Amino acid sequence: MGIRLNISDLFDMAIQVEKDAQAFFKGAASFYASPQARQMLLDLATMEAEHEAIFGVLKDRIVSEGRGGAPAGSPDVPGVPLIAAGVFVNGIQGDLAKQFTGREKPHEIVRRAIQFEKDTIVFLVDLKAFLNDPADKAHVDTIIREELGHVVKLVGHLGQT
Repeated sequence: MGIRLNISDLFDMAIQVEKDAQAFFKGAASFYASPQARQMLLDLATMEAEHEAIFGVLKDRIVSEGRGGAPAGSPDVPGVPLIAAGVFVNGIQGDLAKQFTGREKPHEIVRRAIQFEKDTIVFLVDLKAFLNDPADKAHVDTIIREELGHVVKLVGHLGQT
């Protein structure tokens, strides 16, 4: 049968993904001795908090307009459950911030961060496919571009570790 989601559910998941990213980047920062690396990760956490706020505003607006309970659907992927949502909902990612043992090498932390960002991008592309309003899609596109920027920043940092 699959997971039955509505638009409000999707935004709840997006908000949780951003909260998880914040916790991950803050946790990762605590393992770095380099002030520059720590600050980069804390800056990414701040950007994720901004994304969380944007998703909260979008969700509130959509719910206030009476569209929050609408079944998630799209002409491109009618009735297909979100694969990426399943990843997050089923806890495959889990609480990444709590997975740190303190023995990770900097490059291992950065690789985890890159993978988390890639998973987030896949989720956001799926989320966008279920939105009908062009303005909502534009907001999600902006966040996708920013998440891609995070990957670029992290890959650049990976070359320095």
